[in-house]
Amino acid sequence: MRREKDKPIEQTYDVCDALILDFKKGELEKEQGFDVKVTLEDKEQGIQSDALDKAGDICLKELGGNRFSLVMVNYGWKGKSKCI
Repeated sequence: MRREKDKPIEQTYDVCDALILDFKKGELEKEQGFDVKVTLEDKEQGIQSDALDKAGDICLKELGGNRFSLVMVNYGWKGKSKCI
């Protein structure tokens, strides 16, 4: 399970590294209403959040249905699967 959880996180590093490289080259297009630095931060945070959600979903699949943390996530007491 560890390798499966790490996979989306490792892919995130590659994507974020590419974004940083584009930023340094001056090739990153800014989003409407933001400067380039804020655009970079926004994109990185979105990518990282998606990766954590994917890793959390993998954990939820692996956990048994009687786990308290699983019940909390499923019923909205704790938030999203990335909290697992």
